[in-house]
Amino acid sequence: MGTDTKTAIVDAARDVIQIQGTPPRNEWWDEECKKITQEKNEARKKWLRLKTRISWNTYFNKRNQANKVCTQKKKKWLSNKITQIEKYQRRTENKKFFEGIQNYKQQVTLPIICTDAEDNVISQPDLILERWKDYFCKILNISEAIDVQTIIRECTNNQPQIPLPSYNEICFIINNLKLNKAAGSDNNPTTIIQ
Repeated sequence: MGTDTKTAIVDAARDVIQIQGTPPRNEWWDEECKKITQEKNEARKKWLRLKTRISWNTYFNKRNQANKVCTQKKKKWLSNKITQIEKYQRRTENKKFFEGIQNYKQQVTLPIICTDAEDNVISQPDLILERWKDYFCKILNISEAIDVQTIIRECTNNQPQIPLPSYNEICFIINNLKLNKAAGSDNNPTTIIQ
């Protein structure tokens, strides 16, 4: 899909449908957590200002209380979420089951440090990626690194030229798109195109 087409679709969807707000990340966070966290922060400010043993004990108790309340709320929310996902699985409601898992999955992050072959710690992102590449080449018994761009160029050069699709073919494809499927590389769901 061309960039002009993608821009037109996204602009039209933004005008007609509007952008939905994302749900809050911490669904377990409520007024009680907010109140006790504010009390803890006030106690901390007082302790930093006065530097007395009484202010330290007050802050220490408020901090423990806040941690306890927030941890309990989070555990209860997580338990309810897992129970709900298990119910979807038992009822074979696959769509809701996989949506629940997808919403729960944690964000994957790259490691910020690792060790090289001589057990020296490296922290530069480019050196870390190079280390991972060397590690997997060694595990997969690849003697030399494969240049992905060269393979892509070779594949595209050997392909026969395919004519562009006609208007009728495009309409047929759009009308037969399935709903509730993952968006393509342009991140536009099928409901916007239809």
